[in-house]
Amino acid sequence: MRIFPFLLLAVLLSFSNGLTAQKKFERETRLRENDVPAAALSFIQATDPQERIRWYYEENLEGNSVEAKFKRESARYSVEFDTLGNIQDVEIEISPDELESSLKDEVDDNLTEQFTKYKWQKLQRQYTGSVTQLQSLLRGEQELSGLTIRYELELKGTKERHTALYEITFDEAGLITRQRQIIFKNANHLEY
Repeated sequence: MRIFPFLLLAVLLSFSNGLTAQKKFERETRLRENDVPAAALSFIQATDPQERIRWYYEENLEGNSVEAKFKRESARYSVEFDTLGNIQDVEIEISPDELESSLKDEVDDNLTEQFTKYKWQKLQRQYTGSVTQLQSLLRGEQELSGLTIRYELELKGTKERHTALYEITFDEAGLITRQRQIIFKNANHLEY
């Protein structure tokens, strides 16, 4: 009878391991400007945008959000808000060549430990901070002090003979702070 609690614990731990695996699912739908939360509109208008802003409602596994997307000087911007319009972060797509070589090398070393094979697909620099700091960043006043900078990398990677898409978040030292496998919606019909 004393073995039963240990056996039960072992079974529960084996199931909990699958529960902690992180997955990422997102579905974006276009929003009309009059459906965007007032606080989000106000934030963007305070940055004096000259670009065409496209608004999206994003559904994901961790909660929903609203995003403003635009292109400025050939860079793609994404400004993410919660559903009430409170700013969460600003992401700017960059080329891996824009990273310092020491940072890229550190990230590659960490990725080599986790994947047998991988290929960088998309890289974004992510900024978080106060409302005024993020508005200043978007206005081009390049004052970055006080902002937290992270990087979001999408890559195609192979682990244990299984290839999938992953989203990897790393900090300015190249340490991976989050890793999620990207999952796609199932389609009940043929897509061409």
